[in-house]
Amino acid sequence: MKQNKSQFVVDHFVEINNTSNLTLAMKFLTKAGVLFIVEPWPGENWRIYVRKDAETALQIIEDDLLT
Repeated sequence: MKQNKSQFVVDHFVEINNTSNLTLAMKFLTKAGVLFIVEPWPGENWRIYVRKDAETALQIIEDDLLT
């Protein structure tokens, strides 16, 4: 096994408050080919982090999927 020494710099995040929205957001980002990180947050919340070049994908998630 090799270890990757590169760093993933995240610039933007969206907070998601339930598992169904988390699943929708992850499917959307995966189909769009966006590299993302999911971090558990206190309670039933999660944060999805992306790089600055994927900011528009988070805007779509916030505007369409989470409203």
